[in-house]
Amino acid sequence: MKTNLQPPLFSITRAKHTPLPIIISVPHSGLQIPDSIKQTMDPQVAHNPSDTDFFVDQVYSFAPNLGITMIKANYSRYVADLNRNPDNKPLYPGRAVTSVVPQKTFAGQNIYLTDSSFDIQERVAEFHQPYYHAVEQEIQELKKTYKNVLVWDGHSIERVVPKIHPDPLVDLMLGSRDQSSADPSLIDLTQKLLSESKYSFAHDAIFKGGNITHHFSHPSKGRHTLQLEMSKDIYMDTSTNQIDQEKTTRLQALLKSVLLQLADVVCSL
Repeated sequence: MKTNLQPPLFSITRAKHTPLPIIISVPHSGLQIPDSIKQTMDPQVAHNPSDTDFFVDQVYSFAPNLGITMIKANYSRYVADLNRNPDNKPLYPGRAVTSVVPQKTFAGQNIYLTDSSFDIQERVAEFHQPYYHAVEQEIQELKKTYKNVLVWDGHSIERVVPKIHPDPLVDLMLGSRDQSSADPSLIDLTQKLLSESKYSFAHDAIFKGGNITHHFSHPSKGRHTLQLEMSKDIYMDTSTNQIDQEKTTRLQALLKSVLLQLADVVCSL
């Protein structure tokens, strides 16, 4: 049974002037949980959805002023994980990952009460599919003007997540599905700019890009995707779970430069 959703599933912030051929997707920053679902969850998890990509939409808040449209999911990834395959096909074979409706947090805590039940396909239809439809509409709109479009999928994660990797993660982690999700010129430029920055960097190592990167990628048809995972402490004070404006301003300077240079390359393809 569908829930009466308020606020809407996602928020789209349009480019403030002539659009550039880039869309920023932020699928994991949402905090909303419908009451009907919250009642089936462990109250501690519902109150503290720790796997949220906190403030990533604020990190990219500069984008519309550059001419880049941003779409941000409003509902928690614990309700439905928009970056997972809707049929629960593994993103990274051999690694344990959360499903499209996750049952446990990255720390291993049960998300739902033991007597809870739900229909996964209903969740996919209500939360997952509309987000993909909205991104697709944005791509199609830009394709009226541009031959090529880039979807930049923005994420963040705790520095230490033993379930995913035994060692602390680096600052910035670029995913390009083993260098297949975008034109080589876009991948090479992004790798160059991020690796030469003051931040530690990895490419297609731990995170190669999730279902969004996979789903919307078709470089031969002018559809390019890249995922950027960031350790939360490069823009947050993780001890207080608040955004750190000084750190964020430094990071934004890099991201602005990268995205503007990528836009030039996308236009030239």
